Amino acid sequence: MEIKAEYRRETYRNYVIFEEQEEQEEQEEQEEQEEQEEQEERKKQDHRENQENEVMQDVLTTKNKREEIYKIPMLLNNKIPYLLQVQITYLNERARHAYDITSNQAIFDWIERRKIKNKDCEHLYSSVFGVIDACSEYLLDERNLVLLPEYIYYDIGKNNYRFIYYMYYQRDILQQINEISEYLMDHIDYEDERAVLLVYAMYHESKRKEASIDTLIAVFQEKKKSNENKILEKSQKLDESQKLDENQKVDEAQKLDKDKLAHEIRRSEACEMVDEDKWDKENKKNIKEVTQVEQLSDYENTKKEKIVELTRKQLVRRPIMESRLESERLVSKYPVLSYSVVFVTLLVMLIVIMYSIVQGLEAKKLIAVILIVASITAYIGSKMFDPKKKVDKMVPVVEYIKQPVVNALRQPVINTPNQPEDRINMDNNNEFYIKEKTQEVMEDDLSECTQLLSIVAEYSDTDDTLENDNSSNSTNLEIQYVLLPEGDKYKQLKLKEFPFYIGKITDGMDAVITESTISRVHAKITQEDENLYITDMGSTNGTFVNEENIQPHSKVRIKPGDILRFANITYSLVLNE
Repeated sequence: MEIKAEYRRETYRNYVIFEEQEEQEEQEEQEEQEEQEEQEERKKQDHRENQENEVMQDVLTTKNKREEIYKIPMLLNNKIPYLLQVQITYLNERARHAYDITSNQAIFDWIERRKIKNKDCEHLYSSVFGVIDACSEYLLDERNLVLLPEYIYYDIGKNNYRFIYYMYYQRDILQQINEISEYLMDHIDYEDERAVLLVYAMYHESKRKEASIDTLIAVFQEKKKSNENKILEKSQKLDESQKLDENQKVDEAQKLDKDKLAHEIRRSEACEMVDEDKWDKENKKNIKEVTQVEQLSDYENTKKEKIVELTRKQLVRRPIMESRLESERLVSKYPVLSYSVVFVTLLVMLIVIMYSIVQGLEAKKLIAVILIVASITAYIGSKMFDPKKKVDKMVPVVEYIKQPVVNALRQPVINTPNQPEDRINMDNNNEFYIKEKTQEVMEDDLSECTQLLSIVAEYSDTDDTLENDNSSNSTNLEIQYVLLPEGDKYKQLKLKEFPFYIGKITDGMDAVITESTISRVHAKITQEDENLYITDMGSTNGTFVNEENIQPHSKVRIKPGDILRFANITYSLVLNE
């Protein structure tokens, strides 16, 4: 079932709204008409049978109504874990479900430019299984959960996932988990081996015909335990290596102490020697030891020089503009046990056939023995080489590729008040001190929630913002559009790449405005066919185009000369000259 959602902002709250579709109503009307026609025909045939059918239909309709009557108060009167709060209203006998998504971001937008790690995957899957358990606990149908990336929401402040329960959705939950796993496959960090193995395992398990929620949970727990065991093994190895290093250091210190004592004893004995012959003999021995040590050091130095020359020759042979790329590739293989079992069975069957030939069996009996042996080997081979027994392994791959042209790093522009020219010319220590202070102010400011404009208006004279001149991070990209601020409080924002995100957090933002009225992820600007569009990302205080408030998650076209306002901060879009 395809669903269409509408986003609205009402009194500083953001809602996503689902309504019953007209197609569904038309189908219901057609079914009702067909039922009425059948009922009229049955009336002509037998009045008594018609009465019984009407009674049965009334029972079915009352059952459906009871289910809806049960689900609605269950959703409205309970705070069900992992589910968004819903408000249900009716207009012309059509249900309207409004879900509160304030301070939440759809994962479709949140991971648009991020690589998902293993922790994120585990958190999402555990939340999905948690909401399924919550539905079973409150006697709700799990098929009505909407597990689409654009309708799964992430609360950045509380680090929780929230889901939508829509009573008319009715989609298979396993198919939805398979689709969300397929979506994650395109966004995971393939350098994280644990994330790759987890997502691929969940994808393949949800695709099996025999799959169920219990089997998916079992696979998830196995992968999670294996990941935890790997982490423990790594930590144990690190501890052991640290202990070995400490023991080696202690042993070396003890050896040094022994050598010092021996050296002091030798010196004392040498001083006590009166006989010059003995003194000369010991000096000769020391000279021989010194010469031996010098010879060893010379040999090691010559050896190192030869190794350096060989490595230089090898480097010269390799192309200069190529770099060595080490990566890993996921390959599914059968275990060694299956190959060994099949090999042993083949040997045994060959021995049986050879023995029967040596014994001189008849042709018919020999053919029967061969057929039996072949059937047994085929059965064992089919069991051993069952695709379910394949094991996923990461195989290392080494490639030499040409070095790409290194582009400038994409760093966010942090908006703060302009600094006077006297403070720009300063030494490196002062710059480092100011950067540390600005980061501390930003962290303290970002920890607070987004303040409403009505509250901030009373304290408009205060100055809590920071801005960083990003001229040192300038790139060679051609910048066509620039956002010019109103007044001298903020600096201009150069739209270098698209999508261009504007918000209060530094993670994933292109422009950071640390005002208390700006939301964590406030808005984004995109480019399609040389046209610019602005989208409000569910901000608290809104985004305005030419003083018109745009609805959350709605895309509005903008052009040079338009005035854009993010909460109480105004910019104008101009061409870069």
